[in-house]
Amino acid sequence: MTTTKRSIDECRSALKKLAWPREYRERGKVEIRAGGEGRTIDMFVPFGSESLDMGFREIIEPGAMSRSIGKGRVSRRDDIFALFSHDASQPLARQANDTLMVTERDDGVVASATLVPEIDYHQRTLQLVKANLIRGTSFGFEVMRDDWEYDEEGNATRHLEEIRVFEFSPVVFPAYQESEAEARSALAHVKASLGADATELLAILREVKDGKVPLERRDALQSWITKLGGYVPEIRAAYDDSDYIRAKGDSRLKQFGVKLPAA
Repeated sequence: MTTTKRSIDECRSALKKLAWPREYRERGKVEIRAGGEGRTIDMFVPFGSESLDMGFREIIEPGAMSRSIGKGRVSRRDDIFALFSHDASQPLARQANDTLMVTERDDGVVASATLVPEIDYHQRTLQLVKANLIRGTSFGFEVMRDDWEYDEEGNATRHLEEIRVFEFSPVVFPAYQESEAEARSALAHVKASLGADATELLAILREVKDGKVPLERRDALQSWITKLGGYVPEIRAAYDDSDYIRAKGDSRLKQFGVKLPAA
């Protein structure tokens, strides 16, 4: 048997490929395609849209997916899939059989998946998207080229310049800010869930300077703090009540070898 010697760098490169360094991001929106006979969903991923804070912020640059999309059209090895919530056991469409059409536009990428209603989870996906219960798009990718920049305070922003895309998925929670419409939707959700209009609170927080709220806005902020506190379940002060600790926590503390002092 013939063996091939590899350098340390070559071995590291091979191990990196075996590790399959995929990343996942929830970005953009999903909706039933107009004129798609009710069975095509459009998953949109925007360019130039700054992510939420993940310890750093991230921006997909225009053209970042171009090469990957082109290779996916001609190579089964680089085929791009649509999956339900990243579940490989629930494929929705793929480039190789033309059920997934991935199109790059000036403002972002649209992945259009034509589903088969006769497949139960395909029909369920269509119904969930139509009912607006699933509203986000996520995608899996590998970074081929990126660039990092830092502001004066050391905050980092990552620019994705070229990525290899593996799949798109409709998901429940889109994690990237999309537009003012998305922000309004989030405010509506807060109002429906808590019965409170958070528009005023956001306006107050926008006026914060050097970590302080203007004096004329402090009463309004205090009112909001009181209001939000009402949504937090009341918890008994166990740390100040040794009898309560013994009744509720003594058996658990013993598992960790912790002994409570005698009463």
